[in-house]
Amino acid sequence: ISPDGTTIAFCHAGDIYVVPVEGGRARPLTIHEAYESAPVWSNDGTKIAFASDRAGNDDVYVMPASGGPATRLTFHSAGDTPTDFTPEDDAVIFVSSRMDDVDSALFPSGVLSELYEIPLVGGTPVMRSTTPMLEARFDDDGSRLVYEDRKGFEDELRKHHVSSIARDVWILDLETGTHTRRTEFAGEDRDPHLVGDTIWFLSERSGDFNVHRMNARPGAPVTQVTSFEHHPVRDLSVARDGTLAFSWHGDIHTMRPGQQPVRLDVDVSIDGRRSDAIVRTMRGGATEFDVSPDGKEVAFVVRGEVFVTSVDYDTTRRVTDTPEQERSVSFAPDGRRLLYAGERGGSWNVYEASLGEDELNFFSATVIEEKPILDSDAEEFQPIYDPEGERVAYLHDRHEVRVLDLDSGETVTVLPGDTFYSYSDGDHRFEFSPDGEWITAHFYDRRRLFFPEVALVRADGSEPPIDLSNSGYSDAAPRFAMGGEAIIWASNRYGERSHGSFGSEDDVVGTFLTRDAWDRFRLSKEDLDLRTQREEKAKEDESKKDDDGDADEAAPDDDAPDAAAEDADENADDEDADDTPDVE
Repeated sequence: ISPDGTTIAFCHAGDIYVVPVEGGRARPLTIHEAYESAPVWSNDGTKIAFASDRAGNDDVYVMPASGGPATRLTFHSAGDTPTDFTPEDDAVIFVSSRMDDVDSALFPSGVLSELYEIPLVGGTPVMRSTTPMLEARFDDDGSRLVYEDRKGFEDELRKHHVSSIARDVWILDLETGTHTRRTEFAGEDRDPHLVGDTIWFLSERSGDFNVHRMNARPGAPVTQVTSFEHHPVRDLSVARDGTLAFSWHGDIHTMRPGQQPVRLDVDVSIDGRRSDAIVRTMRGGATEFDVSPDGKEVAFVVRGEVFVTSVDYDTTRRVTDTPEQERSVSFAPDGRRLLYAGERGGSWNVYEASLGEDELNFFSATVIEEKPILDSDAEEFQPIYDPEGERVAYLHDRHEVRVLDLDSGETVTVLPGDTFYSYSDGDHRFEFSPDGEWITAHFYDRRRLFFPEVALVRADGSEPPIDLSNSGYSDAAPRFAMGGEAIIWASNRYGERSHGSFGSEDDVVGTFLTRDAWDRFRLSKEDLDLRTQREEKAKEDESKKDDDGDADEAAPDDDAPDAAAEDADENADDEDADDTPDVE
């Protein structure tokens, strides 16, 4: 909302619009094909600063509030987001993750940003704070900055977050350089504004994000201002007269002092400058792939859709066409089915695409039938076939490995949920053995987060997992090798800096499940070649012996009487005997 409380600037479909505080017809300020966001009013209401990725990544731009060309202020490769104008309206402050001050005690990370200032006439940005100061805004006389802190990596859009790194509201006294924490709530306190001596901010202390206020003096009580439910209030702004503007459930609301919130009717009646369907030729960006068993096709995921392409030809077939994301694609052992996960209906589910009866392959198929394999409210993804294509192993609710029998529909738990914690999707790895009897995976045998061990567990879930690594270091991403007689994985037990910090080096280690595999692994290349040749020769000799034996059984013996002739002679003798009269 503008400082005088008459106009609201907002972002819609990647452009900046303005609309009267009473609602009505919105007017676009930007019509660029890039994405514009985070509009900020100058104190005199004549300018608007915003972020735009029109040059590749988010930079700070400023333009007249009445419309006109935008001027680019920042040129760094890091993303820049404006939060306020300086009291004199001669510069903009913005957050960016560039480089910490040399004296900073923070863990160096691109997630923990710094606060900078850039003059409107251009120039080199000046760091105002190496400490993360998100949503930083000046008070009326410019003597203080109110902001929300950031202590860690937690997603800013996560709801009902309660932990030691939940955000709090702080005030920086610019004269003394003193930072004062103003909220102590264990959950989230966000998006503060300091108008007069009142701090307006968003908090989840009432259950969902709502507007709250308190006096700027330490120890002042907190008062809840709005009482929305089920969805969070976001994007709070405050005019000088105390009029609030914010978004809730996709709509803009205003609230004047002493009144109830009002939903604005906003008319954004413009013709789209883009087609509803955008055709793009992708020459990169695949996030995963799997090669068909016959080596003639490759299934891959790009922009959240499943495709199959030919190895020998230029033909590519799109398998999925949904607004939701698909991932974890793999071929069935017969090469005629594809398995993948899709986030549809509010949760991740598992789907199988099959070739039509007359189809030869996916890349040239005209008939591909899709059916859900797992479709429930639970999060079920990362599916893989067993070697026979009769069962599917998958992650259930991100922490539990289960196996589904495709014929019976029965599911067994192989690794229960208390043996693993997923910090981010894709950080769990499991695989069937070549005979389908076992599954190897990494798990937390000692309940030590980020230090997994490698497990071997029966695929029917009949026995508890066997800890193969048992090291106390990080052992993860196991795979079967040597025809299922060995398991290899990544471990940092031998790498540099494996104690007391991040960044350890990983090595590939393994264990051998049979004595023969261990003996074979230790052979030199020459000895291995000789052993392989002997084994191949022994197989050839055995095959030749079997062939000779079959030939001996089938060939007639010249010295032996003909069996058919003997039978004929015996029959003739019997007939002669019958014709001989009895003699007494």
